Amino acid sequence: MSKSNFRYDINGLRAYAVMLVTLFHFGISGFSAGFIGVDIFFVISGFLMTSIVIKGLEKGNFSLLNFYLSRAIRIIPALFFLCSILLIIGWFLLLPLDYRALAKHSLSSVNFFSNIVYWKESGYFDTESHNKALLHTWSLSVEWQFYIIFPIIVALLYKIKSSRSFIFLSFVTTSILSFILSIIITNSNASSGFFLLPTRAWEMLLGGVIFFIPKDKIPYQKPMEILGFVLILISCLIFSTSTLWPSFNAFLPVLGIFLILLSNQQNSILTRGKVFQWLGDKSYSIYLWHWPIVFFLHYYYNHDSSTFISLGLALSIFFGWLSYNFIEAPARKYLSSLNKLKAYIIWIISVGLITSICLFIFKFNGITKRFSDDINAISAIKKDKNPRVEECLSKSNDEKLTKCIYGDGETSLIVIGDSHADGLLNGVLNALPSNKSLITYNISGCSTIIGLKRTDDKSFKCGEKVSKLIKILNKYPKNIPILIVNRANVIFNWELNGKPIYYVNSPYNDFSLKNIDEMSEAYLSTIKLITQYHKVYMTSPIPETDVDIPSISAKIMAYDLPLQQKLTISLAEHEELNKEVLYVQKKASDLYGVKIINLSEFFCDKEFCNFTHSNKPLFHDNNHISWQAASLLAPIFKKEIFER
Repeated sequence: MSKSNFRYDINGLRAYAVMLVTLFHFGISGFSAGFIGVDIFFVISGFLMTSIVIKGLEKGNFSLLNFYLSRAIRIIPALFFLCSILLIIGWFLLLPLDYRALAKHSLSSVNFFSNIVYWKESGYFDTESHNKALLHTWSLSVEWQFYIIFPIIVALLYKIKSSRSFIFLSFVTTSILSFILSIIITNSNASSGFFLLPTRAWEMLLGGVIFFIPKDKIPYQKPMEILGFVLILISCLIFSTSTLWPSFNAFLPVLGIFLILLSNQQNSILTRGKVFQWLGDKSYSIYLWHWPIVFFLHYYYNHDSSTFISLGLALSIFFGWLSYNFIEAPARKYLSSLNKLKAYIIWIISVGLITSICLFIFKFNGITKRFSDDINAISAIKKDKNPRVEECLSKSNDEKLTKCIYGDGETSLIVIGDSHADGLLNGVLNALPSNKSLITYNISGCSTIIGLKRTDDKSFKCGEKVSKLIKILNKYPKNIPILIVNRANVIFNWELNGKPIYYVNSPYNDFSLKNIDEMSEAYLSTIKLITQYHKVYMTSPIPETDVDIPSISAKIMAYDLPLQQKLTISLAEHEELNKEVLYVQKKASDLYGVKIINLSEFFCDKEFCNFTHSNKPLFHDNNHISWQAASLLAPIFKKEIFER
């Protein structure tokens, strides 16, 4: 864009976008909806790409190869440099599994499919997201995927009819369809809606719509700009990480950006100031560098320190400035001066080089020789799960109800439940008599409650699968007991937008006593049905925390971090988290003769519950016991189930 055509409003909006995202990621109060900064970037990108493609087509000089190359020159050098520096730093500072993850994410980032990787791994707002140093590159991947497809489709439309009005109507129609898709998919699968291009395309296409609206036909431009900023402000005030996103909620800030860009105010005090323009110039590099700094604050458990947060914010701007002045701007100038073939060769070689390095690190499991055997052994507990977990733990959003058989001989027990049942299973197996077998029906994320549903996942089939399971259980001989293992506190505690996620009959607006009573009754009714045909055992809740136990244990040993207190929680805290579950279990015992197997005696003393035993982690994450540690529970299961 020439200086005469330079859009100061766009540059100013980039400043707002990067400020919102950065302050949100550092957890600054008042910016819990700062993620809308990404939506600002998307709308801006859609407007600029539409301008480039349409003008090129109308002049008859549009080149697809030139378009891709110009985008690569804009994005890849700073991204390549960031990934390279992180891989170097990671060699010294990251545990093997984390270094392996960094290699995987670096590879997906420079090849622009990281959004798909993160979509498959977890949600953007999950606690686990802070363990991914390049999580923020998902938005670059979405934009790049848009860049690949968008000019091809527009060029085809232009061939069909080289009319702006025709292409304008195509943009509007596709925007509406993508917006509807965003609502449907986000409501049924929040992670898919957040990370994938089809549910984000409407934001970029709506930015493209602005290009077709003549400037001289836009009335009330200044009030329009002010209204746009008001909508963004409202979005910041009413949305948070518990908001379904993008869905229909994102329309509010996107409309705000649409109005600001449409108003075309080049001398506005809201965007033209020197600070806004300076930040706008460096916005891409600041965006790239801020999240890895957030990652390392979380990695070393300094993310709650105001001193470290302030330092992190300052470093984000400083590193962004360095990256812009010494990488981004010089690389753009140099690569733009080369002929197309040389520039493409540099692009391919650089991406190929970092891809090869990442594959090497990934193949050798994060280069374990960098640490002692003891540290590697502790870190590796993160992978210590049921060897048959993929085969035997079915998903709560599919139709399949998986049956697995362990051991040989007569069936002496049926184990049902969620991922905690799968995790505790090794303790049961080690207590199982040698001439006996057991059967499992375990469903990930599914407490044993008929009719259980989730407000944030319409594909959640847990309640239906539990109904099918009970019909199956009733066909087994009555002398075979049932062991139920659930992480049931989540059905009473998990929330979205301040509202309970789980429900049975209809969603609730708050965690009222009525809601808790309904969930408790549904749980008890399900247990009652099972006890009519079988003797039932239930395990008491196991302790859980908010940190990854193998990771923090390995970091304490590797870096001598003073964080031993995070390896325990108070017994009172454990009981408070599970008070509703403990109440239900007591009623199930009193009313239906359910035998409650108290696991707290293994983890807890009179004051504290421990996440390690003999200095070794008992959990492979923050709430699932490891496969090896579960074997230590065998004496309890043997006494309570098999010796009676």
